[in-house]
Amino acid sequence: MPGLVWPSLDDGAVSTEESPNDVRWLATFLLDGGAFVPPDCDVRFNDLPADDGPVDVEIRSNFAEVAGSLLPASLLMRVSLTARTLEDAVTASGRVAIGLQPIIAFTSNVAVGVPEAVSIIDSSPGVNQRAYSQWNLPSRLPAEHFLRAGRKLHPEQLFAVASALLQSPEAERLGRAISGYAVALDYWGRAKQILSLEHLYMAAEALGPAMERMSCSRTGESSEQLAAALGVDTSQGNWKFIKDAFVRRELVFHGDKATYDAARTASDGLEHGSGNLATVRDAAHEHAEKLMGHLRQTIVEALDLREPLASELVGRHAVDNATLRARLTGVWSGPPGDLAAWADPPAIHPSLSIDMKIVEVEWLEDGTYTLSPTAEVGFLAAGEVAFASTGFAFDPGLNSPRRLGLTSQPITLSVTDRTTGEIKEQVTVPPPVYGEPIKSDPNPAVD
Repeated sequence: MPGLVWPSLDDGAVSTEESPNDVRWLATFLLDGGAFVPPDCDVRFNDLPADDGPVDVEIRSNFAEVAGSLLPASLLMRVSLTARTLEDAVTASGRVAIGLQPIIAFTSNVAVGVPEAVSIIDSSPGVNQRAYSQWNLPSRLPAEHFLRAGRKLHPEQLFAVASALLQSPEAERLGRAISGYAVALDYWGRAKQILSLEHLYMAAEALGPAMERMSCSRTGESSEQLAAALGVDTSQGNWKFIKDAFVRRELVFHGDKATYDAARTASDGLEHGSGNLATVRDAAHEHAEKLMGHLRQTIVEALDLREPLASELVGRHAVDNATLRARLTGVWSGPPGDLAAWADPPAIHPSLSIDMKIVEVEWLEDGTYTLSPTAEVGFLAAGEVAFASTGFAFDPGLNSPRRLGLTSQPITLSVTDRTTGEIKEQVTVPPPVYGEPIKSDPNPAVD
């Protein structure tokens, strides 16, 4: 069996110190989020250009067994590269993983988490001792982790976006915009949409100079001529400042003045602390989706992607990747008196314990899958107190129920003896009527 040697192997026998020759390394990362690759599939980049030389990258899903089937728990990324020391390899592979993460998120239009290092090992051929590091990770994920909307990652689309970005003369600015867009996806949900808008507007600011240069290159106009064409009075001393705003409005926001003005005002109010937070939040709820659509379209246009890929990427709506929350509504009844007397164990009022479970998983021919969730509900109430359920539903977040297709199995309400843990009574409640199972969204049309 493999053995663990601590604190180290023989001095000089492994490549933890600088070597006169470059060493081959294999680094593994996990990326949480909503993008996934179907079973028995992977994505491979060979000789991908990187700061420290070409690397090979493999991306696949890391699966966990749920309800007798395999469900994607996260993306697994392996980076094969050359470096002199283990620490050099950790740094270089991390840069590669962090560089690819926003491109994956942008292509699939769903949040993809920051890469978490899992392990790194000397993978050089023909050696008998290998330097190795491993980081600790949670050993088991709760069922709630899998109750999230996601989207299948299309390898050919990822390749096209990455290739176009690497070859673009505006790669630096486009990279900033895509990175900002990816951060906005991390906050894409009702509670944090205000932060999503802020990062989207910063991404739009990063795109402005690139779109100006690309427009001038295409038309042969100078910056001043472009400004005049956009309606800027170039006789004014501050025309260049005004021109930057007009470029964002016309070339990034496609002339949508209402969305541009609202997003700029909200972003400035949040950044400088000058705006009423409630007003800024309302603006985010009203305009963030439009802003995201304009930004996505502008990035795709700047990458000069061919059809039908360009239209497919522009039409791919963002997915709210937050865990679906169950909501059970009903009526408590019990003897008149103090509210706290209705609770057992002691508390200020009776409550429920809601344990989410996945009872069925079905993989479809197109590489997506459906889930059927249910819930087991326990009563934290005194024996003479009863609860009558009047409604049970999942909150889809920013995902429309039509797109998500929510349903569940009947839920089980259980009364448990707090002393012995035995279930004293069970009541089955019908599921909510939504019509379809929760479905990972491959690429639906925009409403």
